Amino acid sequence: FAAWPLPPFDAWVGVPTWWPRRTSDANALAAGLLRRGDTVQVIACAPDCATKGAIASLAGGAVLPLRALRAMPVPDEVLLETDFDRHLVGRVIVGRAPVHQRPDRRSATIRRERHAYLVAFLADAKAPAGWLHRVRGGWMRAADVKLLQATSFHGVDMPKLPLGFVSRRIRVRATKTAPERIWQRYDTVQVEAVRGGAVVTTDGARLPRDAVRIAWPRRRPLAIPKGRRWVHVDLAEQVLVAWRAGVPHRATLISSGKAATTTRPGLYRILSKVRLGVMRGGGPEPYLAESVPWIMHFWQGQALHAAWWHDGFGAVRSHGCINLPPADARWLFDWAVPALPAAWRGVLVGPKDIALWVLVERRTPPSGRAPIPPEVEIDRRCVDIGTGPRPPDCVFDLDVPKDGTVDTPRQTPR
Repeated sequence: FAAWPLPPFDAWVGVPTWWPRRTSDANALAAGLLRRGDTVQVIACAPDCATKGAIASLAGGAVLPLRALRAMPVPDEVLLETDFDRHLVGRVIVGRAPVHQRPDRRSATIRRERHAYLVAFLADAKAPAGWLHRVRGGWMRAADVKLLQATSFHGVDMPKLPLGFVSRRIRVRATKTAPERIWQRYDTVQVEAVRGGAVVTTDGARLPRDAVRIAWPRRRPLAIPKGRRWVHVDLAEQVLVAWRAGVPHRATLISSGKAATTTRPGLYRILSKVRLGVMRGGGPEPYLAESVPWIMHFWQGQALHAAWWHDGFGAVRSHGCINLPPADARWLFDWAVPALPAAWRGVLVGPKDIALWVLVERRTPPSGRAPIPPEVEIDRRCVDIGTGPRPPDCVFDLDVPKDGTVDTPRQTPR
């Protein structure tokens, strides 16, 4: 074991996966998720940092065996794995694309990826021409993948509601009060009213109602404690508004679940925040999405997260999750409570923790009518069991051996 300095000191996680506990009690709840390359600050050791088998107490309120950590600095090749901003992402464009052990077509095939799988690669300057280095290990031919660029669209800070987002290119003819104008997709408008199948803007323009997604004002449900941060998701409009103390802090477009995998309405508290993860699902429409950033689960497999693979915000598209433009997902992740300890991969929300509330509705009720508060749904099956066995459909469950070093993610909608 390493010779450690006196606390406090920084260290990095040297095992593939570890769930740090909130206390050293064997039955304590898990506090979060750490993976190889994440950095932590050790503030104390028990009995001391020079003893084999010592337990490290971390800033952020968790403990783990000191043997799971490595001395700083983090190697560059490990940093590449943990930083989404240094990943290349793309879609597999051939069927059963091989992943080779080395950048050589004659090398062993580790596995094969289905057509349309969303995969991630290291921005490896040393990669041979024509080859892409997988984040999860192995190599793929560049010809088998179409690299993608995330949308540049993002929402509006401190919006004045109601706010409209134009969903397609439209030409509005000149009127007595407004000149002719061409509106582009993702343009924003201040909404005055909706009349006769048209959205009337504050400057007098009339836009087709089916071409505008409107973020409406919404009263705070009584079930949400006063002063807490919460987001409102309107499935009919495909918009999200982040609220605090009666003030909208951000409004943006989203993509929720398709008809066969619809997003479940209800009032929830987030259960976890994960900085970077993998999502996959089987069944008649199998999928894989690697390097999914800024994930916040709120109900079983449903989560708020960034979607770098499409630019179709304002329309249903997902397997049940709420897709956000990456810039908005990152903003919301940082704004939401609880805060993720610096350089951790993820944090699990305990039943007594202050957390972001998520209100999902099929349609925003008219502002003049007091809506019936929705039933509060809090699925804690995965969080409250601590580090022991979890139910088979637990979103956060990883098949982790007793030494906590290997993970195999279960099905998670995206």
